[in-house]
Amino acid sequence: MNQIFLSKAKIKRNLLLISKLIKQHRPDVIALQEADGPSLWSGSFNHVAFIATNAKYRYVAHGLHVSGLKIHYGTALVSNSPLQNPFSFVFSPSLPTFSKGFIIATIAWPSHPEQLVDLVSIHLDYSRASVQKEQVAELVNYLRQRKRPVIIMGDFNLDWSRKKGSVYKQLQKIGYRAINTDKHNQVTFPGMQTRLDWILVSDELIIKNEKILTDKVSDHYSIVATITRK
Repeated sequence: MNQIFLSKAKIKRNLLLISKLIKQHRPDVIALQEADGPSLWSGSFNHVAFIATNAKYRYVAHGLHVSGLKIHYGTALVSNSPLQNPFSFVFSPSLPTFSKGFIIATIAWPSHPEQLVDLVSIHLDYSRASVQKEQVAELVNYLRQRKRPVIIMGDFNLDWSRKKGSVYKQLQKIGYRAINTDKHNQVTFPGMQTRLDWILVSDELIIKNEKILTDKVSDHYSIVATITRK
């Protein structure tokens, strides 16, 4: 029901399952959401560093969008290539829900190091479509300033195929694309039998394929995708 009811040893065993899944697929980069730093409710240690160390990844960028009262969590990026100039963006307050946001960092494309790409790990508010639209607008306004190809990965807290999918239309209008948006039986959040998690890319990039992994390492399923340059 909640991590506060788990022992530190049990939490570490759960995180080791995530590390094992990462080692199985060896993605170039990983985006994490609800990623805890040392927090009273989850064992008081850094979960992102623990996962990265055990999966044998060298670089971490961790954005704390909630930090206080011995609770620290947000979104994170993990990579074996340097994550340049990481920046944590906290969305405007959305009371009564906790703050959300994204972490962004730049990476050199593995086969073409002269090509720089921005990576985003994002978590949107779950309670109101109006807040989600405002948060996406904040993301878009920030990305416009950077003028680089972008990969956006994360928990959007809404399903593309439902009425609230208007948030995705905001992103589509300015050139961001996902794949498999016409498949209405996809599930990344089994608790509600719906898909809340997506990967989007800007117009310079193409998602060649994408797979939802049903390994039970979280209350959400993971997504792995192959992305190429145009």
